[in-house]
Amino acid sequence: MGPDARPLAVGVRVAARATTFRVGSGGAVPHAADRALLDGDLSGSGFVTIGLSDSGDTTDARWHAARGDGTATMVTCADLLASEQDTEPVHIAPNLTSHSGGHLSDDLLLLAMEDAYDEIETELFGAERWRPSSHWLVSSGRPLGMIAYPDQSHPDDLTPAVPFRDGTWLTHGRDVLYRWGLDR
Repeated sequence: MGPDARPLAVGVRVAARATTFRVGSGGAVPHAADRALLDGDLSGSGFVTIGLSDSGDTTDARWHAARGDGTATMVTCADLLASEQDTEPVHIAPNLTSHSGGHLSDDLLLLAMEDAYDEIETELFGAERWRPSSHWLVSSGRPLGMIAYPDQSHPDDLTPAVPFRDGTWLTHGRDVLYRWGLDR
């Protein structure tokens, strides 16, 4: 939504294909085929989509201005993983997902990355190496790193993150809902 409560973009998903349309003054104008709408900017200045990267081998997140066709910023899975330089790899073949995450505040975005289950990799390297999903923070288009949850709250696979846009987000584990926040 824009500052005047008018929609900026709308996302449509049919089966496995997604398309995002920019909402213009004369109606909807196609903007990003094969890109899923993740969230609109809190200030109404743009929106974020997730889709196949230009190289076609992974996914990326792109920030789009509310007016105009240029993409201002792009973050790839490799960018996110590089923000965790001092740790072991957390994913085998990651992709960003659009069914989880969004803006926590004006300049802070939560992204979700996940791996498809790979039975051979799990047998070769063990289940502890395979991380089905993870949550990452991005500030003004710059990756800050992966969110480390306490072990007891999410023992295996992370659930979708639902941001409240006030710096907090919701996840669930087993039969418990968790509301998380950041110490800044």
